[in-house]
Amino acid sequence: MDIIIYLYLRNKLTSVYRNKLIEVRQQDLPRELQRELTNETMYSDVLYKIVEVPLSRKEISEAFGQKQVSGQLDKILSKLADDKLIEHTIPEIKNHPNQKLRITKRGITFLELLKN
Repeated sequence: MDIIIYLYLRNKLTSVYRNKLIEVRQQDLPRELQRELTNETMYSDVLYKIVEVPLSRKEISEAFGQKQVSGQLDKILSKLADDKLIEHTIPEIKNHPNQKLRITKRGITFLELLKN
């Protein structure tokens, strides 16, 4: 009987702790990210595309079925970088021909929040 009570309380505390952690993380997120939690857009779609392997701007554009990087995609990539959800694979040389974008730990955390 004591083990059942223990497991119940442990599960309850874990759930409370998890909800509090999500609440704290959401407070850290900029306004655009909080909006994304209610309605997924291209903002999160970009993160899903680069979660497995870093991609160049052109490769991301092609993954969306575009022939070239659109103004909208360019703005989204800039915003994701400003929010520290993505980063350059060669940060020292932004215009390097082999430059790609990869998701950061913060970006992975953001995607985990979207799943919950």
